[in-house]
Amino acid sequence: TVQAQSEYSLSRLVGLRSDYSYSLYKVGQIFLSSLGAVPVSFFDTSIHNVAVGPTYRFEGGDTLFLKYNYVAAETSGQGVSIRYTAHAIAPEYITKVIPGWLVTISAGATLVEQVQNRSFFSGKFALSTNYERPTRLQISLSRQAAPAFFGTGGALMSNAAQLSITHGFSKVLRLTVSGNYAYNESAPVDVFTFKSITGSALLEYKITRSTVLALSQDYNQFSYTGVSTFDRYATMFTLRTEWK
Repeated sequence: TVQAQSEYSLSRLVGLRSDYSYSLYKVGQIFLSSLGAVPVSFFDTSIHNVAVGPTYRFEGGDTLFLKYNYVAAETSGQGVSIRYTAHAIAPEYITKVIPGWLVTISAGATLVEQVQNRSFFSGKFALSTNYERPTRLQISLSRQAAPAFFGTGGALMSNAAQLSITHGFSKVLRLTVSGNYAYNESAPVDVFTFKSITGSALLEYKITRSTVLALSQDYNQFSYTGVSTFDRYATMFTLRTEWK
């Protein structure tokens, strides 16, 4: 995934913001092509995600981002190629109304071209402690349309809940433990559901101001229509460099 963000100030309180990300998911060797009589399908997926709009900063420090979001994805595999295009209007409001906490609220509608231009409710609610504390807690609930790289391909409505705890042992060492539950259903007709439970532990060591070495352990439990639940474990070493 490659990400970029820019913001231009029109005045002390008003600005223009744009976010862009490009994600590429490539399928490697598939060791299991079916479970019983049910085929298992994975798709190579590329995703362009653009969010643009004006921002307004209130006197108390709260911010409002009037966001237009455009997502274009292409999935290929199993002899098929599927395009996915979505447009969303989802204003995002960040407030410190609760002392010591940041609250993010976003709600709007997402239109998916490939399902007869139908619109779906999308939104997010997140609650997190301020960044200044050594231990940070974050809780989030979200609903959004997303491209499917697994199962049937095409569009999914994704409903997710996440809890994460981050603790900084020092200025250079940090541990993050998180859990996630997601329930996804195919759109516009609910003929396919995909459920996942994820747990992870991530240990990060800052080598320099811009370079981080990380060790992570992930656990995933998956289940989808017609297939028994199956598990996946993954251990990874990661070296990450940021340019600002």
